Amino acid sequence: MGQLDIFVKRLRATYPKGYVPDFDPNDGGINAEILLLFEKPGRKTDPSYGGSGFISQDNDDGTANATKKFIIAAGINREKIVIWNTIPAWNGTRKITSSERKNASNELSHLLNILKNVKSIILVGKEAQKMEKKVNLEKYRVIKSIHPSPINKKFARTDWENIPSIWARAI
Repeated sequence: MGQLDIFVKRLRATYPKGYVPDFDPNDGGINAEILLLFEKPGRKTDPSYGGSGFISQDNDDGTANATKKFIIAAGINREKIVIWNTIPAWNGTRKITSSERKNASNELSHLLNILKNVKSIILVGKEAQKMEKKVNLEKYRVIKSIHPSPINKKFARTDWENIPSIWARAI
């Protein structure tokens, strides 16, 4: 996890007004073959909100619970994944500002330089899917899915239930 820890420390220095979560040490880390790229960390990543301090499928929220369930249903081995966000810092709101968007592609490029074994990238949600136009992803298998949030479960139930079959394409 060394290079990923250094990456997070640099991001924390760059975005001091937000909380940049650590990568989950129970996932594949630097050896991951699949990057699940979500949109923005939520409050359950931030210890000041009672969160874990990690971007993790083990966090205590609806999205994390669904993510864990869908990873298992897709037949993806946890040691093969790393989870991250397009917008690296939680700043107390789900709203994404233009300044957050401005640096997102640069930060993703830095991360992909660290994750040398990644073969597939799952762009989870609309914000993550915008990265396909901003970062050269030609060498990766790119898969797009809706976000596994409780909101999508309520309003796009069929698409939400199909997430595991979409994610399984990353294997």
